[in-house]
Amino acid sequence: MMKKVVQTLCTLLLSTTIACASDQQDENHNLTHLKAISNGTLHDKSSSWQGKLEDLAPYKNLQNLSVENLDKSHMNTFNQILSNLSSLQELELGELTNATDNDTVSLVRALPNTLQKLSLNMSHVSPLRAKETLAKSFRRFSQLKSLKLQTSGITDNNLINVFPTSLTKLDVDNGDMHFHYIFKELSTLSELQVLKLGHVGHVGGNFLLENLSSLPTLKEFHWNCSRWVIQNILEVIHTLPHTLQVLKLEYSYRTKPQEGIVDLIKWFPPHLQGLHLSHFVLNDNAMQALMAVSTNLTILSLRNNNIHNDGLQVLMSMFPKKFLNLQKLDLYENLFDEEIAQHLFTMLSSNTTLQDISLFEDTRNLKFEVPQENYTLQKLGGNYQLTKTTRQTLNNNVKRAVTLEDLASPKFFLAS
Repeated sequence: MMKKVVQTLCTLLLSTTIACASDQQDENHNLTHLKAISNGTLHDKSSSWQGKLEDLAPYKNLQNLSVENLDKSHMNTFNQILSNLSSLQELELGELTNATDNDTVSLVRALPNTLQKLSLNMSHVSPLRAKETLAKSFRRFSQLKSLKLQTSGITDNNLINVFPTSLTKLDVDNGDMHFHYIFKELSTLSELQVLKLGHVGHVGGNFLLENLSSLPTLKEFHWNCSRWVIQNILEVIHTLPHTLQVLKLEYSYRTKPQEGIVDLIKWFPPHLQGLHLSHFVLNDNAMQALMAVSTNLTILSLRNNNIHNDGLQVLMSMFPKKFLNLQKLDLYENLFDEEIAQHLFTMLSSNTTLQDISLFEDTRNLKFEVPQENYTLQKLGGNYQLTKTTRQTLNNNVKRAVTLEDLASPKFFLAS
């Protein structure tokens, strides 16, 4: 009798184990997001699942895939699998180690037509092969909305004509790009909402000036305007639509412009929600000019702008009346001292809209305390001394924000 009981229990245990394994396999094959691939090994950051590159084959439902450091030896396998991912919508391709031109061209040809978002690094491919590949492959991506492209040395004036006209976001912000004529046909991208540019030469700048006004749907404009004089930068700003929501200007050159900044700021589009300025020189007058910027700002990033104590004092005088909706404040790499930074944080610690504050990247002298009644602040960028209560408050605020986001999600209500 006891023997039969033991046999029955073993049978039940075995069947349960097989069922669980089967369920786990089905669950794995139903994954829609895989966030990392490195040297042929897969690792899903949202779970404990791991596997080999060839294990991707059964993942017919994969929608979002991020690739990091894919070695040449794995590219044939990856290309074969990639061509069968019929549901893939988002693909991020990072460094392709030791890949030849032919390897990369084969990879581009294997990309599924279903892609809506693509990040592609072709900086190691010769300009001619890159141009030919883009021309032959990109037009078939009729659903593509977002493209981040890294190439090297392409100057063909017809390049932009190979981009899908469905694009709403184009990111060509990398140091190796030298498009002189890419902006000549910008008007063909009639749905473009986000444009991110690296350094633009003066020839390309002339075309940029002529064509920016043909993008009335543009909401975000990011530009590395190094080596441009303020007057010419101002001319570009004039051509931006008044409805622009996010503006990011970076001047990453050893000589920073100091004259004309006040006029530049006063001509910023009137309805900005996000403003990012870096590597300029913002003196007291320039900081005062920020009063002219939209009261709708939710993000203000002023990294590395030589802001001194007096300039920061001017900014502090604008709180809370000027920045009623500010959620993120970034003041890294400026020249004000820790004492006034401490004063600023103390003033902002009871702010009811700020979620993210960054003042110094690394300092052990500042002691920031967040009151428990602050329910919004979630992140303090940098290395500071934080009390146990402050850390707990920040953690609670992060959890609260996630909960509120879940409650607001349609998926939550469908699941319930």
